[in-house]
Amino acid sequence: MVRSKFPVIFIVVLLFLCLSGSLFSQKLTYQIFMGHDSIGLLLAEHKVIAGNHHYELKSNMTVDNVVTVEIQYILTAIYDKDKMLNSFTEQNINGRIRVSSTVKWDGNMYLVQTLEKRDKIKNGLITFNLATLYFKEPVGIKKVYSDTHGSFLNIKPSGPHQYELVLPDGKRNRYTYQFGICKEVEVNQLFSKVYFKLVKN
Repeated sequence: MVRSKFPVIFIVVLLFLCLSGSLFSQKLTYQIFMGHDSIGLLLAEHKVIAGNHHYELKSNMTVDNVVTVEIQYILTAIYDKDKMLNSFTEQNINGRIRVSSTVKWDGNMYLVQTLEKRDKIKNGLITFNLATLYFKEPVGIKKVYSDTHGSFLNIKPSGPHQYELVLPDGKRNRYTYQFGICKEVEVNQLFSKVYFKLVKN
């Protein structure tokens, strides 16, 4: 009597998933444009490990103007459901660290460590930060935590499935969504605009 191999294969796959702890993974790739020129890529990843949501953004940009500027950026964050547990961000420009920030929930508040200072966030939980904006449309959300600036930023609808994030200097970045994920980001720089356009998901 020949027995089906399907139950055995199913059990092996299930055991692998349980051992690895990762039951979900989503990756997004964005091409970065300044005008008509492609200047780099942003890779965004969201995965679930042992019940926690892990987010990661990595970008590399090269801008050739009067001088060449190379910018590397990384942002990681771990959430327990809708509560951020910790995050880390770093921006490197031409080999020098310009921004570095670590945020950690200690059970009562968030402890923040940057290049300049140590701080505490006591006024509530962080439920949205810049990493989650790529994977979840911020419907009904009024505040988003910026690890780069070390503060909460206002966000508001500006059109159908479109939202404006207000930066500390008054500039506004625009996020546009389709099917619940971010398909384009418009970032306002000092002299020009930079666009992150979804090319693979």
